[in-house]
Amino acid sequence: NGDPNFPSCYYGKAGWFKKYYVYQFECYPFSRFGDDDIASLKWCSYNNEIGDEEYSISVPSNVVLEGKTYRVERVNLGDWRQVGHSAIRYILPSTIKVINFANLKHLKEVVLSEGIETISIRAFWCCVDLENVVIPSTVKKIEGLAFNNCPKLQKIRIPASVEDIGEGAAFIGVFKETVIEVEDGCKAFEGLRAGNLSVKGAYGYKSYQFNPEDLNLVFLNSENANSNDNNE
Repeated sequence: NGDPNFPSCYYGKAGWFKKYYVYQFECYPFSRFGDDDIASLKWCSYNNEIGDEEYSISVPSNVVLEGKTYRVERVNLGDWRQVGHSAIRYILPSTIKVINFANLKHLKEVVLSEGIETISIRAFWCCVDLENVVIPSTVKKIEGLAFNNCPKLQKIRIPASVEDIGEGAAFIGVFKETVIEVEDGCKAFEGLRAGNLSVKGAYGYKSYQFNPEDLNLVFLNSENANSNDNNE
């Protein structure tokens, strides 16, 4: 459709899948969500004509589908078989409420804009190429398994605004090599204890072992926070 942020997409050969997207949404990788004025980004991979260069996508806060404007609140790119190569970097608008990049290969960086309040369950689960997630000062909640099995993720910086990490469930499966920097004033890590944590998934609740001693936590004060910023 000529939008430089969303190059032409290929869709699966299954008839219902192709018809659903091409006919109803004019080849845009968005779909309506429920009966509300909400849209979900569900598919984005680039056409071979673009080549193999790595590229970035800025997700818009609003899209027009069949002549009607929808607010983009969901990014649901995870657990799909992406065609071709997915973008390596996504910038998400402040309207986003649900994030799912689970199992998305090639993804290296995600920038969450100011205004986003929740990092969803399994948001970056098994993103094996993920190197960086920029978390804004508006995030209040990080849900279970958000960063599970991201071996290349060197550092996660948790802003003081974060209040809820599910008693540690947000960091189940985070590698010891991943430094978790906790900004001064963040209370979410107080009182964490080892034990079994129940996390809701697609097929019900599952129990996971959690021990805060397995996390590479660095608690920042204003002095060492500024020092770390200067070193980046």
